[in-house]
Amino acid sequence: MSWRFEHVTLGQRVRFGTGEAADNLAAEVARLGSKRVLLIAGKSEEAIAAAVTSKIDVAARCTDVAPHVPVDRAERARAL
Repeated sequence: MSWRFEHVTLGQRVRFGTGEAADNLAAEVARLGSKRVLLIAGKSEEAIAAAVTSKIDVAARCTDVAPHVPVDRAERARAL
């Protein structure tokens, strides 16, 4: 069974499609005209993050993640 949908609300867009994460992300990066993408994903998500970002250029990667985003970590990510 395969699912596909797009949901748009104020401030966000959700694109879903079975096996289409990399394509959906690439389409959104192109739609937004993004030139420098920062990937934020924990070390345990490294493999899935690589798969999802396989069709875009990632300018920087941040693996220093924590629940509730402590200010010091957010500042380091922003500096990237």
